[in-house]
Amino acid sequence: MGVRDIVKAQGLYHVMLGSEDRLLWKTVDIQRATKVSDGAGGYTETWNSLAIVDGGIAAMSGMEQWQSDRLESTSKWRLLIAYWGELFATDRVVIDGRAYNISFVNDVQKRDAWTVLDLGEGVPT
Repeated sequence: MGVRDIVKAQGLYHVMLGSEDRLLWKTVDIQRATKVSDGAGGYTETWNSLAIVDGGIAAMSGMEQWQSDRLESTSKWRLLIAYWGELFATDRVVIDGRAYNISFVNDVQKRDAWTVLDLGEGVPT
């Protein structure tokens, strides 16, 4: 049984994602930054894929503001995936080629069954 099946069975309404109708189901690439030597005593940071999972994503908010002589937009999203124990706010997810920063990792009710991620796009890393 997958994440989508549980949500269809109304097993996750307490997660505040609402019904399945509010979720857009996507393939999610979970990535972690690693430092790689540049050969000159420094390093460069690259993103490596940890796993490819299915997840339900819902838009939470978005805004535009004028800053530093340009218009900047930000958006906040919530992502539901099956439990992933070693996930940190320093990691990121990529959905349809767009990178989202993780701002909060929530092991729902500390049951090691579901992980809800609060994501930001267009925000500083």
